[in-house]
Order: sequence, then C-alpha cells, then structure tokens
Amino acid sequence: MQTDLTTLTSMELVNTALTLQDLPPPPEGKTGWPWTEQTELILGKMSDGSEWPRISIVTPNYNYGHFIEETIRSVLLQGYPNLEYIVIDGESNDDSVEIIKKYEKCLSYWVSEKDSGQSNAINKGIRKSTGMIFNWINSDDILNLGSLYNVAYVWKERNSDILVGSGRIITSEKCIEWIPHQSISALDLALCFQGEVGMSQPSTFLNLSLVKQVGAMSEDFHYIIDYSLYINLLLSKSITRLTTINSCLSTAKLHEGAKTVSSWIKFEKEAIQMLSSVMTKFPANQRKDIKQRIYQLSVQVAVREAAMNIGFAGLAALVSLLFKNPFFVFSRFYVGALKNKLVEASIRQY
Repeated sequence: MQTDLTTLTSMELVNTALTLQDLPPPPEGKTGWPWTEQTELILGKMSDGSEWPRISIVTPNYNYGHFIEETIRSVLLQGYPNLEYIVIDGESNDDSVEIIKKYEKCLSYWVSEKDSGQSNAINKGIRKSTGMIFNWINSDDILNLGSLYNVAYVWKERNSDILVGSGRIITSEKCIEWIPHQSISALDLALCFQGEVGMSQPSTFLNLSLVKQVGAMSEDFHYIIDYSLYINLLLSKSITRLTTINSCLSTAKLHEGAKTVSSWIKFEKEAIQMLSSVMTKFPANQRKDIKQRIYQLSVQVAVREAAMNIGFAGLAALVSLLFKNPFFVFSRFYVGALKNKLVEASIRQY
C-alpha cells in the first residue's frame, strides 16, 4: 500500500509549514514537544531574499509503532516552509501503518511494503527525495524544536556539503550529548566510531545530490550504514565543506531493541569489512593507520567472541587466540578479557 501526495491538491498543505491545528490531536496524556508544542512558523524568505532550501527527511520503520508517532510529529512541527517528508515502512505487523495513515495528508510520500532492511528502506526514500539537504530520522529518534531552521540557515550561510550538529542520546540510565569536533576528516572517522568525534546520525545533514553520486546506502551493511556513507562522502572529491555547529538538533533513544545496544560485535565486523574495502581510497601515507585500525577491531571481535563462552571454555578460547596471533597479548583489550576470564574460572572452580 502506498500514498503519493505529489499528485493531490493537498500537496499545497505539505509545502506549507504546519501547526498543531493541522495535525491529529496527540494521544491522551502526551504533553510537551512534539505533542503539545510546536516550532515557531518560518514565514517569508531567507534574509538574502532567496527561498528556504528544500529539506528532504526520510523515516524508515519496521514495527516501531510505539515510537513512530513522536518521530513523525517532531519532523512535521518544525514550522519549516519547504519540507519534503517521506516515510518508508517495511510492511509492519504492529500498529505502525495505522499511525502513519493518521498523518498521511501531511506527508509527501509514504509506502508500506516488504524490504530487505533499513538501508534498503532509506534508499527507497532517497530515490523519492528531491531536496537540497537530506537526512533520515529513524522511527525511534526525534528532531528537536527548531532544528530545521538552524540547519537551513547555517547551510546557506556557510555553503555546506555536510552539516553536523550536537545530538542527545538517551539511555535508561542517563542522557549524553555528542558534541562534534570542529574538524572531522575521513581518517578521523575511520580511526574511531562516530561517538568519538561527536557525529550523531540524526544530527548530520547531507547534500542530497552528493549522496546520490556516491551511491547512497550500501545495502551490504545493516549496522554501519551511516558510518560507511559518511566515510565514502568524506573520501569523495566532491565534498568541499563540512560544517559543525553546537546546536542540539536531535534526540536518539538507546533501548534494548536498538541495534546499537544489542549487536555491537556486528558493528565491528562490518567496520572491518568496510575499511578493508575502502583502504585504497585513502592517501598512501594514511593506509598504515587504517591497517592498524582494522587489526585493533579484529582483536576486539576475536576477544568478544571468545569471552562470550562461559567458564573454562571461554578461558580456553582466549588462550587459543594467542596461538593464532601472539600479538594479541599486547592488546589491553585482550589482557583485560583474559584477566576477567581467569577470575570467572577460579570462582566457578571454588
């Protein structure tokens, strides 16, 4: 099932900044942003007399009906006058489609059909997108109040190709804010994961035409789709300016069902695969650092897999790694895991 409002008269509504009165009422008991609050409407043109740049937002979703309504409202209530909002659902079997239908008159396009995963869903949205600025907002994340105004204003002012804002990460225990480093290169990102340079995905906005040039999302990956895309963009000679701002643009929720929480070892395995495939795109003098990073990740994966075994089985697996690669002993990660397994094994024996 799908709805494409580009052929309907209600498209006039889609291209107009929306208010609370234009949206369905929030569920009972829901207050604050984005339930009973909205961003102030952006009226008129930009300060230089130009139109506000079109911003295309895609939300991929599969069975996140308990989150997606908040996501949808946080995008629609940005008060932004040139928004293209696309929702790609993977044929959810919860109440996701029912919720999406509530907001369909305000969406540029939506569809619910089987896909092969998140990257495939985002690629479908990219093919439908026509804006200058692009991002995807997962259905368990939200845009913060006034984010799109800040993005558009700075984007035009600094002639950006990538704009990275701060991002709030909420866990069951605490709230963390990722603040981007002032300068982020492909090498910086390759030698760590995004949190270490403060590159929050829902707070990272991209030049849509360049995303399409580099081939959008690699559907070979399911866990590092943003990490892979950013590195490929930064390696592209078409990228001329990455801009960072301290404005907190988004809030991401880390919960038990989130891939980041439940499958970290899979992130590392895909990172090894991706860095190995792009190594030759880096300058020759940087490849040694990339090789070292791949080795470091390989150690961590091997140790994690061995440590998942319990008792003496885990200890034996760790020791066997030394026979495969004696240099593991110089890894602090390996030594720590070995120490923990020795303690665990001695306690079990006692």
